[in-house]
Amino acid sequence: MDGLISKAYELCDKNEYDTAKVLFEQVLKDNPKDYEANLGMVRCLTHDYTKEKVNEDFEYYFQKALLKAPLADRKKLVKEYNYYINNLEISAKMDRVLEKPKKGKFKNNFYTFLISFSLILGIFVISMGSVIPGIIAILVGIFVGVYWYLTSLKK
Repeated sequence: MDGLISKAYELCDKNEYDTAKVLFEQVLKDNPKDYEANLGMVRCLTHDYTKEKVNEDFEYYFQKALLKAPLADRKKLVKEYNYYINNLEISAKMDRVLEKPKKGKFKNNFYTFLISFSLILGIFVISMGSVIPGIIAILVGIFVGVYWYLTSLKK
């Protein structure tokens, strides 16, 4: 059995996870509580804690490995597991953010254009010597910006 486990870990080192998984499954068929084999299954299923979508229940194997892990290894295992789970959660959140439709994109662009145009126009008019119309244009830009901000708070 130890030869199969060693061979499976060598395959994992070469990123041959599917082949290694078959070997770990053979070991687990005879000894379902084997620490090294359960940990190896976690390694195969998650591709060394890098795979984003795991089709099988790697947590099942992780829990079994954790129960049989030497005390010195448990803290490290839990840390790796938590790091992996946190990365999955962050990745899932990023996927949800990126999949959301860009509602109000035209409206946001319009407000940005209107504010920029008003401010630039106001500065230009002031530089040409017409202070009052320039200040009015700048105030329109500020008003639009404040209005845009306040309406976005309601969402």
